[in-house]
Amino acid sequence: TEYFWQVVPYNAAGDAIDPPVWSFSTVGIASLPLDEKFTEMVRPTDWQSLDVNGTGHPWVFDDSYGLGSPGNLFQGGFASVRRPTGTIPAVVSQLITPAIDCSEVDDVRVSFTHRYVRHTGPQGDAQFAVSTDGVNWTTLQTWTANRTQINELYDITAHAAGQPTVYLRWQFQTVRTNSGNTWYAVDNVLVYGPMAPFAATPTAPANEAINRPLNTNLTWT
Repeated sequence: TEYFWQVVPYNAAGDAIDPPVWSFSTVGIASLPLDEKFTEMVRPTDWQSLDVNGTGHPWVFDDSYGLGSPGNLFQGGFASVRRPTGTIPAVVSQLITPAIDCSEVDDVRVSFTHRYVRHTGPQGDAQFAVSTDGVNWTTLQTWTANRTQINELYDITAHAAGQPTVYLRWQFQTVRTNSGNTWYAVDNVLVYGPMAPFAATPTAPANEAINRPLNTNLTWT
């Protein structure tokens, strides 16, 4: 919140004309700098799309797999990966965020929209994981059944708070070489720290107060 004050000198001739205005801002806690909606329809800077098994099925951001809209929670661009019907090697495809600096916060949350569609039978799974080095991963959730479009929210404080680098990973994998259409889509990724508190309310001087004496105390509640 930004506050302003002004000192208006005066004498017998009247008030000074256009005296300067000073201001200062109270400091809140900023959200972490990761808010990705994939609106550019290309891989965002420093994100990774890994086709682990080299089957030619990486994550894409322009719907080149032809999914159309996965649902009304998906707006514009989104990240998706698809294993089409037919006989192909098992697919393992990973979407990984850039390193996120969480060193200054003691509470970290992540939300995202996703949808997972799998063919009947043992088709593999979709996973969501976290890491502090991009090498060793802790899986937070595994989905082995259809997941209708939904907004997910995870508290990753235990893994991320105070850490200088934090990575998030969405993994799609299939285990059969001859299977039906299976796909996974992710959108609206938001990683954030503690939310800023409500702005303080000034109690003295009153809002837009004038003719205040020098050395006036400023107070808030």
